[in-house]
Amino acid sequence: MEQAKMVRPKLLRILIYLSFIGSFWNMFVGLSNALSEPSIERYETFMGNMDQIDDGSPEMAIMREQISVYISNINQNIVNFGAVEFMLNAISLIGVYLMYNNRRIGFTVYMIVQLLLLGTPIYFGSYSLFSISLTVFYAFITMIFLALYSSQLKYLEA
Repeated sequence: MEQAKMVRPKLLRILIYLSFIGSFWNMFVGLSNALSEPSIERYETFMGNMDQIDDGSPEMAIMREQISVYISNINQNIVNFGAVEFMLNAISLIGVYLMYNNRRIGFTVYMIVQLLLLGTPIYFGSYSLFSISLTVFYAFITMIFLALYSSQLKYLEA
């Protein structure tokens, strides 16, 4: 018996391709971070770049301090941070693959992983206005993708 060719709406195809590229790229970045070690040079380079945009205002000094603490914490926890990012993005790829194969459970896997990924900046970085802002930015993008995927669930099989 010949299996009917799957026809996906254009939006669903685009979302799946973008999710695949994003998850694969972030998995690669997570792996490279997991295989690296804390580096004072990485921290100094980043903070040197911050000096170029520092205007001397009190608000910038507060933000610079929060960014410094965040980058320092990420740098000290780079192996664990990278391992978690790698693992979560690998699971996200599984969810994307399942959606590519028209399985609705893939959306659930993808959604749970994306929500877990939102916690990594605060957990590994610090609890500050900067990490919260970073999380809100990531949450905005994540919610757009989840809303668009939700509108396409009717095309995925249970």
